[in-house]
Amino acid sequence: MLNIEPKLNELYPDLHFGIMILENVSNPTTHPNLDSKKDELVETLRKEYGHLSKSELKALSGINHYQNFYKRFKKNYHVLYQLESITHKNRDFPNVAALVESMFMCEVKKSSAYSRLRLRPRSRKSQCKYWLWK
Repeated sequence: MLNIEPKLNELYPDLHFGIMILENVSNPTTHPNLDSKKDELVETLRKEYGHLSKSELKALSGINHYQNFYKRFKKNYHVLYQLESITHKNRDFPNVAALVESMFMCEVKKSSAYSRLRLRPRSRKSQCKYWLWK
């Protein structure tokens, strides 16, 4: 059972979160369809954000919103560093496990999309899907 402290809702009235429970799922180290999607996303990110400095990446609205939140806890927003490693250090998405990689891709994609579209990451309708077919 999941118990949410009432104080959490007072502090963050727009807070949304989700839980995903999976059973009997295939989680391969690599998958050709996912690899193709990773390559496409890397190319798009480098094209759209490769020319920006680290401070300019940090100032993007989608990144900045989270960075300011994380600062309250003396932390940095991890997606900023992920985006920077892809766009500036020519690193690709890792080959770890398909489920981990697809979530990682969604984080980076959504954060950069919010910045590009100047949306605040509050929409319940926002979603990121990477489907795998055998």
